[in-house]
Amino acid sequence: MGNLDPLQPITPSNSYAERALIGAVLANGKAFDEIGSRITADMFSEESLRKVWGIISDAHRNSGSCGMEAVAPSIAALGSDYTQLMAGLVVQFPVCEWAMLGRYCSAVRDSHARREIQRIAKLAEWESGRADGTAEDVLQQLVSGAERIADGMDADRPAVSAGDAAMRLMQETEANWKSGNYMSGLRCGLEGLDIKLRGFRPGGMYVVAARPGAGKSALGLTLATRMAKNEGRGLVWSGEMKAEELMARAIAAKLHIPFDEVITGMWRDHNGDYHRISADKMDKVIKAAQDLRNIPVEIDDREGITVAQLAARARRMKRQSGGLKFLVADYIGLMSASASVQRSGRRVEIVTEISGDLAKLARELDIPVIVLTQLNRENEKRDDRRPTLSDIRESGAIEQDARCVIGIYREEMSIRLKMGPDGRPVRNSNETDAAYMKRADELTAMLQDVRGKAELIVLKNRGGTTGIVPALYDGPGTWFRDVTEGEKSPAW
Repeated sequence: MGNLDPLQPITPSNSYAERALIGAVLANGKAFDEIGSRITADMFSEESLRKVWGIISDAHRNSGSCGMEAVAPSIAALGSDYTQLMAGLVVQFPVCEWAMLGRYCSAVRDSHARREIQRIAKLAEWESGRADGTAEDVLQQLVSGAERIADGMDADRPAVSAGDAAMRLMQETEANWKSGNYMSGLRCGLEGLDIKLRGFRPGGMYVVAARPGAGKSALGLTLATRMAKNEGRGLVWSGEMKAEELMARAIAAKLHIPFDEVITGMWRDHNGDYHRISADKMDKVIKAAQDLRNIPVEIDDREGITVAQLAARARRMKRQSGGLKFLVADYIGLMSASASVQRSGRRVEIVTEISGDLAKLARELDIPVIVLTQLNRENEKRDDRRPTLSDIRESGAIEQDARCVIGIYREEMSIRLKMGPDGRPVRNSNETDAAYMKRADELTAMLQDVRGKAELIVLKNRGGTTGIVPALYDGPGTWFRDVTEGEKSPAW
């Protein structure tokens, strides 16, 4: 009867490739220049080889020379066993096999990656059996570990020569020149913003920043809906609103009716009494909901997810036949970092990790990632409340990672902050009747002048220009439009 015990996993290693790499460098120290950036000491399975490679790396870093003559004294200092090891490698690999360096390097990296996969799998198995913690914590550790392995293997991707990069650029430029296309990225459907940015370019992280209530979620949904209609399927993560609420906003914008009427089917009169909306209006709401089926947007409304969780869904969509053209994350302050960073409780570290991971995801999937974030309160202390880069919460990491930063400013919102519950300006203490009436009339006139207007301020635009893009803002429908469209134009 055969042995029924389960087979034990084999620890992956490639001793020949590991020794061949060290032998090649000992034979000719210049070989390190070819592979030194791709190989680290921890990638060797044998401790003795890890120590030898560490000596070689230190010698190259300190003197630029790491051949046999340069490292022999340090290796000999480890003991006679290491002297014999070096002598054996010299005999086995008397010449540097330049043609095989790449293959040896890939073999060593592959074996190391396989060992790391086994390590994090065993760790996940052990962690999943503990009483403390949650399955979500274990899953985050497993995903984070797998991503680190994947990031490390990316070093095997060959560099692109300047000539090849220039030729790829010229192919794109010539195609645009022949077609008369001024865009270098995806059209968002707001003409002024498209012209300013030349489109949302794949591989970049675009940040939309605003104070609460200024319309950052509205702009995110406007961009997502129009970009999906123009360019193809997108993914929206919403940590604040459910998918149904987002679609209610889209319907309200399309029909030019208040959001609450779409949600409840009721409207409120001036006495505060509620009534059913008309049958005709209800039919239009249903028709608009059916029309949304033609907008290729998928919504992820899980609360407090990590970038790793969002990335898993995005990668899956990218592989599917519909592909993935863009991603919108609303908003960065509601996302979670990896378990270890989250436990630290240090907000700057949390935002730094999340921002960096979103920027890397944009490059990995070659799509624009539009990230929403809040402004701090500093701009409320200024007479001119237009946002600046320094107003972004934890702005250092976000500003650095972003290809473009767009701030939202609505003068109407700033003026309304000066109004009381009755809709009239709040009276200052010791203000005379005449002074108050004059100021109230001026504020009321200003409010009327800026009603429904907004500014999309491009604060950073890598490779492009900055400046203000005028826009229209539909308050009841919570939607943005280009100034050329008019207030009653179709939302999507």
